[in-house]
Amino acid sequence: MTIDRENRLISTAGSTQLTPVQAELLEEYKTLIHNLNALSEGLKRLEKQPTSEILEKLRVLERKTAVVFMLIKASVYSVFVEQRYDSAVVDEDGHAGVNSMGY
Repeated sequence: MTIDRENRLISTAGSTQLTPVQAELLEEYKTLIHNLNALSEGLKRLEKQPTSEILEKLRVLERKTAVVFMLIKASVYSVFVEQRYDSAVVDEDGHAGVNSMGY
């Protein structure tokens, strides 16, 4: 549906008596049409862009995501190792030691 036709339908609907639910439904349809038109324009832009360029951008994104994932895994591993080490530490009285983090 085009924007002109959409506006014409909304203005026509506004001249009749609508229940609040009907008016809200029309507003939702208006938003949906706007979003679908924006999606269509975005797809047209992507269609014009060379595939190799898109793939290169995706490869860069994949590398960045892999680095972030690796850093998160290393951080989680570090926490587990620290907890295991802290649970193994025993003070002079034979009680399990507590580190500065409270473990």
